[in-house]
Amino acid sequence: MTRKIKWGVLGVANIAVRKVIPAMQLGEWSEVRAIASRNLTKARRTAQQLGIPKAYGSYDDLLKAKDVEAVYIPLPNHLHVPWSIKAAEAGKHVLCEKPISLTVEEALSLLRTRDRTGVKIEEAFMVVGTAVNPSKFTENEYAATLAREFNMLEPGNVMKWGAIRPAQDKFNFGPGDEVVAFAEAHKMKVRGALSPME
Repeated sequence: MTRKIKWGVLGVANIAVRKVIPAMQLGEWSEVRAIASRNLTKARRTAQQLGIPKAYGSYDDLLKAKDVEAVYIPLPNHLHVPWSIKAAEAGKHVLCEKPISLTVEEALSLLRTRDRTGVKIEEAFMVVGTAVNPSKFTENEYAATLAREFNMLEPGNVMKWGAIRPAQDKFNFGPGDEVVAFAEAHKMKVRGALSPME
Protein backbone atom coordinates (compact mmCIF):
# COMPACT_ATOMS: atom_id res chain seq x y z
CA MET A 1 0.00 0.00 0.00
CA THR A 2 1.38 3.41 -0.92
CA ARG A 3 -1.00 5.74 0.91
CA LYS A 4 -2.77 5.95 4.24
CA ILE A 5 -6.48 5.26 4.69
CA LYS A 6 -8.20 8.33 6.12
CA TRP A 7 -10.35 7.32 9.11
CA GLY A 8 -13.17 8.91 11.06
CA VAL A 9 -14.33 7.66 14.46
CA LEU A 10 -17.99 7.69 15.49
CA GLY A 11 -17.95 8.21 19.22
CA VAL A 12 -15.54 8.86 22.06
CA ALA A 13 -15.84 5.48 23.77
CA ASN A 14 -13.09 4.51 26.19
CA ILE A 15 -11.84 1.64 23.98
CA ALA A 16 -11.51 4.05 21.06
CA VAL A 17 -9.79 6.84 22.97
CA ARG A 18 -7.43 4.70 25.05
CA LYS A 19 -6.67 1.75 22.75
CA VAL A 20 -7.83 1.79 19.14
CA ILE A 21 -7.18 5.38 18.03
CA PRO A 22 -3.63 5.46 19.47
CA ALA A 23 -2.92 2.14 17.74
CA MET A 24 -4.36 3.43 14.45
CA GLN A 25 -2.19 6.54 14.72
CA LEU A 26 0.88 4.31 14.95
CA GLY A 27 -0.14 2.34 11.85
CA GLU A 28 1.77 3.01 8.68
CA TRP A 29 -1.40 2.66 6.59
CA SER A 30 -3.90 4.63 8.68
CA GLU A 31 -4.51 8.28 9.47
CA VAL A 32 -7.26 9.36 11.87
CA ARG A 33 -8.71 12.53 10.32
CA ALA A 34 -11.90 13.10 12.33
CA ILE A 35 -13.86 12.15 15.42
CA ALA A 36 -17.53 12.71 16.24
CA SER A 37 -19.59 12.76 19.39
CA ARG A 38 -23.19 13.75 20.08
CA ASN A 39 -21.54 16.42 22.22
CA LEU A 40 -19.30 18.79 20.20
CA THR A 41 -17.37 19.82 23.32
CA LYS A 42 -16.43 16.17 23.99
CA ALA A 43 -15.46 15.66 20.35
CA ARG A 44 -13.26 18.78 20.36
CA ARG A 45 -11.62 17.84 23.67
CA THR A 46 -10.88 14.31 22.45
CA ALA A 47 -9.62 15.57 19.08
CA GLN A 48 -7.25 17.97 20.81
CA GLN A 49 -6.08 15.30 23.28
CA LEU A 50 -5.30 12.82 20.47
CA GLY A 51 -4.13 15.26 17.78
CA ILE A 52 -7.08 14.56 15.45
CA PRO A 53 -7.57 17.43 12.95
CA LYS A 54 -11.39 17.59 12.87
CA ALA A 55 -14.17 17.22 15.44
CA TYR A 56 -17.89 16.93 14.74
CA GLY A 57 -20.91 17.33 17.01
CA SER A 58 -22.90 14.67 15.15
CA TYR A 59 -22.16 11.32 13.56
CA ASP A 60 -24.07 12.33 10.43
CA ASP A 61 -21.79 15.34 9.92
CA LEU A 62 -18.70 13.14 10.06
CA LEU A 63 -20.23 10.76 7.50
CA LYS A 64 -20.58 13.73 5.12
CA ALA A 65 -16.84 14.53 5.37
CA LYS A 66 -15.20 14.17 1.97
CA ASP A 67 -11.76 13.48 3.45
CA VAL A 68 -12.90 10.41 5.45
CA GLU A 69 -12.76 7.08 3.61
CA ALA A 70 -13.49 4.65 6.44
CA VAL A 71 -15.04 4.79 9.88
CA TYR A 72 -14.41 2.96 13.11
CA ILE A 73 -17.59 2.48 15.16
CA PRO A 74 -17.16 1.93 18.94
CA LEU A 75 -20.75 2.90 19.82
CA PRO A 76 -23.05 0.93 22.17
CA ASN A 77 -23.96 -2.49 20.75
CA HIS A 78 -27.53 -1.64 19.73
CA LEU A 79 -26.19 1.17 17.52
CA HIS A 80 -23.65 -0.91 15.59
CA VAL A 81 -25.93 -1.99 12.75
CA PRO A 82 -27.79 1.29 12.14
CA TRP A 83 -24.59 3.34 12.06
CA SER A 84 -22.70 0.74 10.01
CA ILE A 85 -25.50 0.92 7.43
CA LYS A 86 -25.52 4.74 7.46
CA ALA A 87 -21.75 4.79 7.02
CA ALA A 88 -21.85 2.30 4.14
CA GLU A 89 -24.63 4.26 2.46
CA ALA A 90 -22.42 7.36 2.77
CA GLY A 91 -19.72 5.45 0.87
CA LYS A 92 -17.48 4.81 3.89
CA HIS A 93 -15.82 1.49 4.64
CA VAL A 94 -16.69 0.25 8.14
CA LEU A 95 -14.73 -1.27 11.01
CA CYS A 96 -17.30 -1.88 13.73
CA GLU A 97 -16.55 -2.87 17.30
CA LYS A 98 -17.81 -6.29 18.37
CA PRO A 99 -20.46 -7.54 18.31
CA ILE A 100 -21.14 -6.28 14.83
CA SER A 101 -24.78 -7.32 15.20
CA LEU A 102 -27.12 -8.66 17.85
CA THR A 103 -29.17 -11.00 15.65
CA VAL A 104 -28.82 -13.05 12.49
CA GLU A 105 -31.31 -10.76 10.73
CA GLU A 106 -29.15 -7.74 11.55
CA ALA A 107 -26.08 -9.54 10.20
CA LEU A 108 -27.98 -10.36 7.02
CA SER A 109 -28.97 -6.71 6.64
CA LEU A 110 -25.28 -5.77 6.86
CA LEU A 111 -24.42 -8.31 4.16
CA ARG A 112 -27.13 -6.87 1.92
CA THR A 113 -25.87 -3.34 2.59
CA ARG A 114 -22.29 -4.37 1.85
CA ASP A 115 -23.33 -5.98 -1.42
CA ARG A 116 -25.51 -3.02 -2.43
CA THR A 117 -22.97 -0.30 -1.58
CA GLY A 118 -19.74 -2.08 -2.50
CA VAL A 119 -17.92 -1.01 0.67
CA LYS A 120 -16.13 -3.26 3.14
CA ILE A 121 -17.84 -3.90 6.48
CA GLU A 122 -15.74 -5.69 9.10
CA GLU A 123 -15.97 -6.54 12.78
CA ALA A 124 -13.12 -5.37 15.03
CA PHE A 125 -12.28 -8.81 16.37
CA MET A 126 -8.66 -9.33 17.37
CA VAL A 127 -8.31 -13.04 18.04
CA VAL A 128 -6.26 -15.05 15.57
CA GLY A 129 -7.65 -18.56 15.21
CA THR A 130 -5.68 -21.69 14.43
CA ALA A 131 -6.11 -25.43 14.34
CA VAL A 132 -2.92 -25.83 16.40
CA ASN A 133 -3.66 -27.43 19.77
CA PRO A 134 -1.81 -25.42 22.44
CA SER A 135 -1.86 -28.27 24.94
CA LYS A 136 0.70 -30.18 22.82
CA PHE A 137 3.36 -27.47 23.14
CA THR A 138 5.23 -25.44 25.69
CA GLU A 139 4.33 -21.73 25.57
CA ASN A 140 7.44 -20.91 23.50
CA GLU A 141 6.88 -23.80 21.08
CA TYR A 142 3.25 -22.74 20.63
CA ALA A 143 4.24 -19.13 19.92
CA ALA A 144 6.83 -20.28 17.37
CA THR A 145 4.29 -22.61 15.71
CA LEU A 146 1.76 -19.77 15.41
CA ALA A 147 4.42 -17.46 14.03
CA ARG A 148 5.28 -19.99 11.30
CA GLU A 149 1.61 -20.74 10.56
CA PHE A 150 0.70 -17.09 10.09
CA ASN A 151 4.00 -16.07 8.40
CA MET A 152 4.72 -13.67 11.22
CA LEU A 153 8.47 -14.15 10.99
CA GLU A 154 10.79 -13.08 8.26
CA PRO A 155 14.23 -14.70 7.96
CA GLY A 156 16.64 -12.99 10.34
CA ASN A 157 13.96 -10.83 11.97
CA VAL A 158 12.09 -11.11 15.23
CA MET A 159 8.32 -11.40 15.41
CA LYS A 160 6.48 -8.33 14.17
CA TRP A 161 3.34 -8.80 16.29
CA GLY A 162 4.91 -8.71 19.73
CA ALA A 163 4.50 -11.38 22.37
CA ILE A 164 2.15 -14.26 21.63
CA ARG A 165 0.51 -15.92 24.58
CA PRO A 166 -1.56 -19.05 24.20
CA ALA A 167 -5.23 -18.83 25.01
CA GLN A 168 -7.78 -21.56 24.62
CA ASP A 169 -11.49 -21.16 24.19
CA LYS A 170 -14.31 -23.35 22.99
CA PHE A 171 -16.90 -22.38 20.42
CA ASN A 172 -19.92 -24.62 20.43
CA PHE A 173 -21.53 -24.52 17.01
CA GLY A 174 -23.61 -27.61 16.38
CA PRO A 175 -26.31 -28.85 14.04
CA GLY A 176 -29.36 -26.60 14.18
CA ASP A 177 -27.35 -23.73 15.65
CA GLU A 178 -28.23 -20.26 14.30
CA VAL A 179 -24.56 -19.59 13.52
CA VAL A 180 -24.22 -22.82 11.52
CA ALA A 181 -27.41 -22.08 9.57
CA PHE A 182 -26.19 -18.55 8.84
CA ALA A 183 -22.79 -19.81 7.70
CA GLU A 184 -24.26 -22.48 5.43
CA ALA A 185 -26.74 -20.03 3.89
CA HIS A 186 -23.89 -17.65 3.00
CA LYS A 187 -21.33 -20.20 1.85
CA MET A 188 -19.16 -19.71 4.91
CA LYS A 189 -17.48 -22.28 7.09
CA VAL A 190 -17.38 -22.22 10.85
CA ARG A 191 -13.91 -22.30 12.43
CA GLY A 192 -14.54 -20.56 15.72
CA ALA A 193 -15.31 -17.52 13.57
CA LEU A 194 -17.01 -17.18 10.23
CA SER A 195 -14.85 -17.09 7.12
CA PRO A 196 -15.73 -17.22 3.41
CA MET A 197 -15.60 -20.68 1.87
CA GLU A 198 -12.77 -21.23 -0.54
